[in-house]
Amino acid sequence: MREIIKAYFKEIDQSIEKLSNRFEGNLTSIPSWILCYRKIRVGYIDGSNFVLISITPSDDLMEDEVIEEVISTNEELRNFHSPWVIDNIRINNLPQSDFYQAFGDMKMIEKNNINALPVLQDKALRINVTKDLIPVFFSLEEARQNAIDFWNNGQNEFSEQNSFVDNLQNIFDRFKNIIKRKSFVERRIHRYINEYYMYLLPSHIDKYFEHPLYLNGEKRVADFILKRENSLPSMLIELESPNVKIFKKNGEPTAEANHAKNQISEWVRFIEQNSKNAEGEFEFLHGPKERLVIMGRGMDYKEQMMNSRYTDTLMWTYDFLIIEAKEKWNKFILEQCKVLGIEHPNLIQ
Repeated sequence: MREIIKAYFKEIDQSIEKLSNRFEGNLTSIPSWILCYRKIRVGYIDGSNFVLISITPSDDLMEDEVIEEVISTNEELRNFHSPWVIDNIRINNLPQSDFYQAFGDMKMIEKNNINALPVLQDKALRINVTKDLIPVFFSLEEARQNAIDFWNNGQNEFSEQNSFVDNLQNIFDRFKNIIKRKSFVERRIHRYINEYYMYLLPSHIDKYFEHPLYLNGEKRVADFILKRENSLPSMLIELESPNVKIFKKNGEPTAEANHAKNQISEWVRFIEQNSKNAEGEFEFLHGPKERLVIMGRGMDYKEQMMNSRYTDTLMWTYDFLIIEAKEKWNKFILEQCKVLGIEHPNLIQ
């Protein structure tokens, strides 16, 4: 067991080293017990299948140190994870199979004072587990997958209670639900997309929400303007209601879709005829511009949506937007899995 645990943490460190290449400044977002040397205590409960493990970062070590011990009294059991004491726990009533619990980087802050420094800051990782699950939760494959979750959740300020994929899945599932609800009028959907633009909108390096454009005393407001990477054309996005149709039965755009296209044409005219709209940080608006209309739901006209790339304006339903976003993030996850050698990637469904 000693070697299994040491190999697991070594694999997490090496995986984070690979994922952070060229992004070293983001290493502050990972748990404290990664990319350090650790004092690892493994407490075997006498006569039980239950194991307690504590992993504490140590500045005094030059390699991970594993100490194994036997816990034979209820007091030793309760105090193993000191300063955190688990009440009402007894050796004779511990789970004997299929149990795993972990908590780490815990803080204790003065009540009713959010600006106070922590009274207690514990950088250790603490685990309670039954022996039968140790080969599962401490496998090299699990270490690689956990490294992806720790890294990506940290970069995106996601909850560490879920995997990175689960957090993304929740964003997409919730979005798919709200576009079906009449109470979520167009404005509310716009705000949801703006909140999660990094995950829902096409790839970009900067975005501008409800950005004003001016020409001859008139004003237009672009729902979204995207600054693209690698010299790609900027993208202007018009969002319409998910409750209107984007195509007629014959596959032609509806009147509402044509109106949305015309709105983007207006934005382009304002930009082209008033150079002030493309000054300063908006210089990227010079030159070609991609146009995207998002409205309606469903995938009945997938072929028409795919073929819209050959016209002056992309035409997507909200469901198509979700599919495109999922594919983008699954590609990102697969690339990370390839770097780490993960054989069975966990992907967004």
